[in-house]
Amino acid sequence: MVDYFNASKKNPTLCEELGETIIDSIVRAKVEHLVWCSVGWARNAPKTVTHFHALEKVSTMVKNSGIASYSIIEPAAYFENIDDPANWNPLKLGRVKFLTEASLKWCSTYDIGRVAAKHFSDPNQFNGMTTELATWEGSVHDLASAMEEVT
Repeated sequence: MVDYFNASKKNPTLCEELGETIIDSIVRAKVEHLVWCSVGWARNAPKTVTHFHALEKVSTMVKNSGIASYSIIEPAAYFENIDDPANWNPLKLGRVKFLTEASLKWCSTYDIGRVAAKHFSDPNQFNGMTTELATWEGSVHDLASAMEEVT
């Protein structure tokens, strides 16, 4: 995965260039199986969500790279983003904040790790596949209600 916010400095062109550099290195190293982590449902995102579209372009580069064996994971919004003090979004009692109040698909980074492990453990089964990953769907209001029920 290309780090859009830090390594790419929120620059879609730099994100794509870094992705190309990473992919070229993978091709030269003759990696046996690449599991690429991108972003889910990017094609449905508004054009203003530039990191989604940049990462989708990098996924297309993976598909067209000639890498002998690869799979792509496209995770939904991360649950971890709702408690992210480093990005000015600490989770506080009675409040759940996110970039939108719309209903979204969600997953955790733990889920991504579990799916990636499956892809690595059986590359023949997942070769050439793209897995969209979401474990829950709802708005931040739905999320707040669910959290209220369990706390």
